[in-house]
Amino acid sequence: GPPHDLKTFCISSENMSVVVDDDYDKIFFCPPYYDLELYGGSDEQSTNLYSTYSNWLDGYWRKTVDECNKVLKSGGLFCFVMGRFIRGYMMGADMMSIAKERFELLDEIKILPPLETTRGLTEMEKYEICYIMRKVDE
Repeated sequence: GPPHDLKTFCISSENMSVVVDDDYDKIFFCPPYYDLELYGGSDEQSTNLYSTYSNWLDGYWRKTVDECNKVLKSGGLFCFVMGRFIRGYMMGADMMSIAKERFELLDEIKILPPLETTRGLTEMEKYEICYIMRKVDE
């Protein structure tokens, strides 16, 4: 069989420990760009739940980081993709600051932006960063 098991689930990331156990080696995802990327089909989107950027950072992102910390094994990797400056927000730095409360930064890798067009693309830097972090034992 394959050398790794892959588990997927569909639940809000700020509530993942409700259905996800605590045996993950790695978590990799691309969180929403606050109100830049909106997805249909759910009233539970983070932009519907948190009306301001600062509330979104605290209610969505900080809770997501805490949840990732709960489900990762000791030394597990937490990776996310985000641009640095989006629509007037220093989103990458803001999210990194919160992530550093639980994780140690190992590397930042510059990657090409997605090919699909997003609202406000001209206001975002032309690349994204993959932040690679390790769980810090408490």
